[in-house]
Amino acid sequence: MGTSASVIEDFSERPAWTKVVQFNANFYNDKILDTTRGFRQINNNSVELTLSTKGTVECVRWSRGFNTGKHVIEFIFPVRLRGRHARVGLGPDSVIQGASNDRKWQGTKGTYTIDLTTGKAYQDQTVVGRLPGTSVMPDWFFMFVDMDNGTVQFGSDHLYFGTAFTNVNVTNESLYPIATASVTGAIIGIIYRGQGKEVNGPLRKKRSIIPEKLHDVVVKS
Repeated sequence: MGTSASVIEDFSERPAWTKVVQFNANFYNDKILDTTRGFRQINNNSVELTLSTKGTVECVRWSRGFNTGKHVIEFIFPVRLRGRHARVGLGPDSVIQGASNDRKWQGTKGTYTIDLTTGKAYQDQTVVGRLPGTSVMPDWFFMFVDMDNGTVQFGSDHLYFGTAFTNVNVTNESLYPIATASVTGAIIGIIYRGQGKEVNGPLRKKRSIIPEKLHDVVVKS
């Protein structure tokens, strides 16, 4: 896995590929697969932190990782339930390890995350910049992952917050959507929305378009 990442400041325009997504039926069974011991599974897409210890970071990991393609992932993480260590981003499958009844967060090695309270961008445990378009992320938002060009960007239905990382390189393993928390009562949701597509010319039949709200997928007829 490469370790080169940086933050850029241009957030004036959301990339075109983030406005058009296609959902693959092979992804229907994807879910929050792995959690540390403090989380209770609510359903396939959401968890609640029911047990936390001071100074301990709890983590959840999505079932599918990526090393190619463009992907849109939705996060739901209410502001009032965050506190310290409320981060989202990408990490290797090894971020959580241990026996089935004692899964633990293994630290930040190989991760690229945004602090939802401060907007700071972390590569591993090092602050490499700040998300330029916002200081506090809203209750729900989208992460735009372009593994072909090595970028991670964020936005909501109407706003684009900018590029958090560029030059994120993957060589030997995939990176998975992850989220961390440390405050009891935190509720986290993760939903895979689809693969981003570059569109040139008119939209064709069966193409999913997202004109304003990424969570409202419309099929053009």
